[in-house]
This record gives sequence, structure tokens and C-alpha cells, in this order.
Amino acid sequence: DAGEITAALRARLAGLDDTERGTRLLELVRETTATVLRYPSAANVEPGRAFNEMGVDSLIAVELRNELGALTGLRLPATLVFDHPTPAAIARLLAGELFGAEAAGPALSADEAKVRGFLSTVTLSQLRAAGLMDILLRAADAQGGQPAESAVADGDGDVRSMDADELVRLVLGGES
Repeated sequence: DAGEITAALRARLAGLDDTERGTRLLELVRETTATVLRYPSAANVEPGRAFNEMGVDSLIAVELRNELGALTGLRLPATLVFDHPTPAAIARLLAGELFGAEAAGPALSADEAKVRGFLSTVTLSQLRAAGLMDILLRAADAQGGQPAESAVADGDGDVRSMDADELVRLVLGGES
């Protein structure tokens, strides 16, 4: 019964803090994605990479939705991977469905998810070669060592509320 599956999953995750719960749900999504795509392991599924970039078509999208629905006991929309285009986005959706909207955290737009996915593939040597390492380090230092979720020191606003274009302008010092 779907209700029992959902209750069992909630019970397993209930004792965890939001971060650990999110990590476990992301692992579930990555493992399920790896299975339906016939990848050798979940390590091959990048959390921020768009499903369409991984080769997920409409048939695989339905299979993924069905598998996640069976594992969670949740009734998930047919448009799951199109509305939530990355494994991280689906994990946030699952957290919200299982534990309320607060547990899901802020939703990423498709563009933001794509930028974050792209950035996760860039090596430090590539950042240095492109001249971006120093810019990123200066942007981090400008916050006085505070976590990225705090407001930006120069009054540009909260980093969490910025879109991809605003973040790029911030990092490049107002240039576009």
C-alpha cells in the first residue's frame, strides 16, 4: 500500500536533520536514475545535471517517475522530470512532499539548475586558466568569510535570491 510505503520512508528519515534527509533523498533519486538509465552506479548521476542532458526521454521519464513513486509511495506527476529537471530538484520536491514545504528548501529555476550543474563540472585549474579563480576568491572574501547564504557585504542583496545573471554580474564586479 502506498500509504504504508510513504509512512515507512518518513519514519526512516524523520530522525535526521534537514541536510542529512536531503542527502538521503538525493541518493535515492540518483540511485533510481542510475538504474533506469542503466548506469553502472549512482556516482555517474550528477545532482545538478539536467535529465535531458543525461539522455532521459519521455519513456525513461515515465519509468523514473514510476520507480520513484513506488519507492516513496507518493503519487508523482507525469511531468516530473520536466517540472523538476535535475536529480537535486526532484530530491527537493520529495522532501517537500514528505516533510512540508520548509524541508524542500528554495526551488531552483531550470536555468539556475543548469548553471549549477555546469559549474559542478568545472575544475579549479579551468577556473584559474580562465582567470576566474581570483575573481571568485575576491567575491568570497568580500563577504568577510560568511557563508554564501548570508547577505552580500556590499549591499547587492541576498545571494540565494539572485538569478544566474545577477550572480555572474556580482562575480565579475558589475560587468555583464
